[in-house]
Amino acid sequence: MEVKKVKITEGYDEAIRVLPWLTEALQYSSDSITETDIIRGLIEYDYQLWLTDHAACITSFTEWEGKTVCCLFLISGEKGKALPEILAAHPILEEYAREKGCDGLLGIGRATWLKALSRIGFEQVSKRGSDNVYFKEV
Repeated sequence: MEVKKVKITEGYDEAIRVLPWLTEALQYSSDSITETDIIRGLIEYDYQLWLTDHAACITSFTEWEGKTVCCLFLISGEKGKALPEILAAHPILEEYAREKGCDGLLGIGRATWLKALSRIGFEQVSKRGSDNVYFKEV
């Protein structure tokens, strides 16, 4: 399985391929972010798009509790196939976060992610609306 960071301006077809997954994931977000916001963030390089064969992840850099973090704020993929790829991709995202000077990875998601994320070292650190916040030092 290959994990690749894709610039939307160079990987337009790939971005279009995964857009339905990401749009579906927005339904579970307590943020008011829209599909247009995602596309704009990718074009303006505020967001990074990560892809595997059956999963996609949007990341951004932010400050959280005095730490610089790489936030994995939208993760989705093909039902039944995405989760193993998402979990297998985390070392690459960790390395990327370290290279960019981050203190950790921050994940925002449903409570159902806790079991899978705890296996790879994330801890649930708080709740934000209907979302749970997960953190892992890198």
